[in-house]
Amino acid sequence: MHERNGVTAKIVVAGKTIKCHFFTKDQIEFDIDPREVHAENWPQFYDFLFYISHITHKSCRLTEENFPDHWSLDADAATGEMQIFQMDAP
Repeated sequence: MHERNGVTAKIVVAGKTIKCHFFTKDQIEFDIDPREVHAENWPQFYDFLFYISHITHKSCRLTEENFPDHWSLDADAATGEMQIFQMDAP
């Protein structure tokens, strides 16, 4: 489906629908509600983040809504590492 600011799609990860926004060839945003990520489904989200990193050859970062520079998680398939940071309030 097309939107004014790009192309969108919906995918399901761990039984949760994630809306994807393809703004440019270098910027993809996934709307994930952190309240829907729990210990039971975390492995699927973890795999999803690394998969996106792997196919794009870029790190995949979890950020606060509308604050792309305030990230709390960085998954990098090239190094096989995931870094988790304490997010400061924007």
